[in-house]
Amino acid sequence: MAATALCGGALVETRGWPARFSPEVRAILDAGATAARGARREHGCLDRLDATPAGGETCPIGASAAAEPDFVLWGDSLAGNMVAPVAEAAAARGLSGRLVEFHSCTPLDGVDALRVRGCRAFNAETERRVLSDPGVKTVVLASFWAAALAPFRPDPGRSPALLRDDASAEASAAETLRAFDRGLERLVAALTAAGKRVVIVASVPEVGVDVPESLARLAQGLGRDPAPTRASYLERQAATFRTFADLAARYGVRVVYPHEALCAGERCAIAADGLPLYFDAAHLNVSGALKLRPLFAGLF
Repeated sequence: MAATALCGGALVETRGWPARFSPEVRAILDAGATAARGARREHGCLDRLDATPAGGETCPIGASAAAEPDFVLWGDSLAGNMVAPVAEAAAARGLSGRLVEFHSCTPLDGVDALRVRGCRAFNAETERRVLSDPGVKTVVLASFWAAALAPFRPDPGRSPALLRDDASAEASAAETLRAFDRGLERLVAALTAAGKRVVIVASVPEVGVDVPESLARLAQGLGRDPAPTRASYLERQAATFRTFADLAARYGVRVVYPHEALCAGERCAIAADGLPLYFDAAHLNVSGALKLRPLFAGLF
């Protein structure tokens, strides 16, 4: 079934644009219509996406689909977003790897995400495989990290996003942060102890509303610019950035900060040359992901 977007009060099909929409509006919506899965196939995955033994999806990326992996890109849907720049940087060095992704599952050791069934088992299986593979030299962890602590827009109808591990005595917002810190440190400690180099990719700015639809409205003189401010992004990420800085100091973790490419001014970029850099409210499209190219220079 064709996806739909509501623009200026009219229902718009995302394929076969009605003639009454201007070329500018049609170009905006068309640029935003690329699905994440399709983008991964076209700009990174060298073969089909397969299911992993503990849930999630995986595909080969980098220089060769047939080669044993030199690196792993592991995380939630942000990891899928990072395929294009990571695969490009790896291929330039003749390196091959795998994307290993579980939607909404932050890569942590021994932590239960109470709203994401199977997340702990997926992370445990992925960690076991990575640690047992001496060929994997680099592990790139990418996630909507702050979303693991609190959703961008809380939904009163859903239970809160809470984390807990075996040391947790309760399930609460305060304990969620403690479990997050413990779980990420355990994972980083295990990986570095095994001789793996660890790279953390911080979250991209979350917009909170559908970007292509919002830009299409703006092009018709409707609505307002939803681009988040750099200040609001930094405020939301403050707790996770403190954790990353600590891990960088103690374990030599490299941290890639997407906002350094996307938030050069007071507001973070959500479009370039009039076209969206996101395909929904939080995920970069391929054009947006490739804006991060300079940040991945020298990654491998």
